[in-house]
Amino acid sequence: LSDYCCQYLPTPGLMGTLFFVPISMAIQMDNLFLDSEERALVLSKFTAENQLAFAVMLKFFQNEGRYPTQADVLPEIVAELAVQLSLSKTSIAHFNWTGPTAKRFRQEIRALSNYKEPTKADSEQLTRWLMEDILPLAPTLVQCREHSRQFFRKHHIELLSQEQLDRHIRSAMRQFEKQFFSGIVAELSSDTVNSFENLLIDDTDESDEETAVPAAIYAGAASGLDSTRENSRTAVSEDALGHE
Repeated sequence: LSDYCCQYLPTPGLMGTLFFVPISMAIQMDNLFLDSEERALVLSKFTAENQLAFAVMLKFFQNEGRYPTQADVLPEIVAELAVQLSLSKTSIAHFNWTGPTAKRFRQEIRALSNYKEPTKADSEQLTRWLMEDILPLAPTLVQCREHSRQFFRKHHIELLSQEQLDRHIRSAMRQFEKQFFSGIVAELSSDTVNSFENLLIDDTDESDEETAVPAAIYAGAASGLDSTRENSRTAVSEDALGHE
């Protein structure tokens, strides 16, 4: 799915609907048209290569919330912008997308779009938001990614790479599950704990009882989590079907 992006369309269902579409199609849907101000800014660059590269970076950032890599620079995007600027689409054939000129363009686009680079505080805020508002709905990893992208766009923060984003999402998932398990264990009564002990006493040596009882308790908590998640997903599906 490296050449595809995920688009989120709100629906009456709790989580909305996700569609995978080619990156070029998604960007064209959001419009590649350069307005007069953008065109003037693009044409202020000194060479045809820089003009077309800046236009590609600007439009890609406006639609995707990040800057394009070499793999993202698809012929359809380049051709459309080249026509608008009366330039050859081969003008950026040798442009260095990670070089100093590209870095300077990123700073300019960031300022123009009123965005900022992500900080540690932003990452921590994302984790808290996922744990409090998103993960209780039992979303998939793909849905978490799209909700996270919306978070970055809403707060005018440059989007992390998918690898970095997934790392933060998985960290939030681990913390959420640990918190969920701890909450269940804390709610267990002494009678329940005694019930676990009585179930194990016939099959467990005395030397193993100390570790077996907590293991059984956590197994029960895990079972409760699976049941809760399944109920959440069922509710989401039924809600979405009910509005079709």
